[in-house]
Amino acid sequence: MLRSLVGSEMCIRDRRERFLECRSSWLDSEMHVISLEQNLVTQLTKSADCLRTSMFEILSEFHAIFIETADDPSEAMCMLHEWAGTRIGDVLRELTCSLQRVNDSTLLSNILEQYMHCAQSLGRVGIDFRLLLTPIFSSRIEQIMRINLEVLPGHFLKLLQQPPPAIPPPQLHSTTQHDPLSPPLNLVASVPLSALTNYILTCLNDFRHCAPLTLAHRVARLFNEHLSAAGELLLDGSVEFKADGKMTRALMANTFFPYVTRCFNAIFQLTEHESPLALTEIGVRLLAIDQPVNAPPGAQPPPSTTTPAPGQDQPNTAPPPALRPNPPPALRPGPPPAPQPNIRAPPPPLPRKNTTPPLGPATAEIRPPPPLPGAAGIRPCLLYTSPSPRDS
Repeated sequence: MLRSLVGSEMCIRDRRERFLECRSSWLDSEMHVISLEQNLVTQLTKSADCLRTSMFEILSEFHAIFIETADDPSEAMCMLHEWAGTRIGDVLRELTCSLQRVNDSTLLSNILEQYMHCAQSLGRVGIDFRLLLTPIFSSRIEQIMRINLEVLPGHFLKLLQQPPPAIPPPQLHSTTQHDPLSPPLNLVASVPLSALTNYILTCLNDFRHCAPLTLAHRVARLFNEHLSAAGELLLDGSVEFKADGKMTRALMANTFFPYVTRCFNAIFQLTEHESPLALTEIGVRLLAIDQPVNAPPGAQPPPSTTTPAPGQDQPNTAPPPALRPNPPPALRPGPPPAPQPNIRAPPPPLPRKNTTPPLGPATAEIRPPPPLPGAAGIRPCLLYTSPSPRDS
């Protein structure tokens, strides 16, 4: 009697294994037919749909035959979940390799939607693998963003070394000036910054189709690293460039960095206090380099030894204005010097202002900047009304 029971149990175990082997062969044949598809995105979406329907059918049949009729279904359930986990693991490894050939975030979003739907449907039979999809797609999206941003500092340096154009400016957008996410028009005064803005907008517009919140801090580190490297180029005294360095530094600190931060926060729906971007430090350094008065190299203003009392005239002992390395007495703290009736000195030279002049007909001698190389899905310049045709 004991031997017959043991033999009966072994037959049931063999039938379970044989059932899963046959169904695995059938599922492999279905996947092989789909693998002959030429289009990779179509192949991945069909694979997700086939996995959803086939796995649901196999799991339902196994549950009805071997689990509902068993006195102790724990062993059968363990066997079923082990087989299902192996099949899902094979699919995820193949998906990870296939995503390396997909560079468009829109296509990534479509593939992610198909596989999330597949995992959610299989959750009805206890095989919900949505949490396993997150690191696979997040890693690929971060890799694409890293590749796009690595070329940014080098191309920005090339644009700084190019002479400013002298052609009539293109027409600018005027209907979106009140939109906080539209590019500020004063960035057109600097060709390198306008090209940099266009490229950042292209990256963010591609990224917004598939931007999981878990990537916010990791993508922010990439932005901080490469935008800070671009700002360091304007602080490096050994780099020679033909663009207006002072105006570019002021625009980058006062306009470009705040605008990039607003766009980044809009992608992840973050507030200003929740933003992980940290561009304030490099912006302060860009502004601080132009704060001192433009004095000759190595010239130090003489220390002030005496300060006249209130109401007392200060003697005019300063050298002629052309030879003074320090600001005139009128800029020193204290009361102004007494007027000289017979001497009219020319005004001292003033440092250039940190702000750019307002846009007008004479300030927009700008041509559209060339596109950056090496980026996936480059779009036309967003600061101009006459963009080039969109890349396919």
